[in-house]
Amino acid sequence: MTKRLLNQKSELLYVGINNPVELRRDVLMSSKDTLNLMRKIEILQALRRQKEEVRNILHHIFEELIVLNKKLRTAMPKTSIPEAPVILPEPVAEMHEEPSAPRTKLQILEDELAAIENKLAALE
Repeated sequence: MTKRLLNQKSELLYVGINNPVELRRDVLMSSKDTLNLMRKIEILQALRRQKEEVRNILHHIFEELIVLNKKLRTAMPKTSIPEAPVILPEPVAEMHEEPSAPRTKLQILEDELAAIENKLAALE
């Protein structure tokens, strides 16, 4: 009985594929779509990290401003003159990151996407 099971396992099963070029194209297209989604996710995660960093910096700046404002109020003499209106400063310029030498996940995904597009072009 065990010999029969071993013989059945050793036999190979081949299934015919109708229109293999079209099937390969569909698989490559789905891979391309998956890589596009992964690239968008990487971009979104990078934006979220950057947003969190800016939020933390802003939070520390506000904490420092509160402390400095309290120190200033205690150092100023008491007067009966009304306070001047508050003028808001101009917005802070955007932070620019320098490109790093090691490849990011996003660059790797874009390279894979380019490879799949080349394979699709070769099929057509």
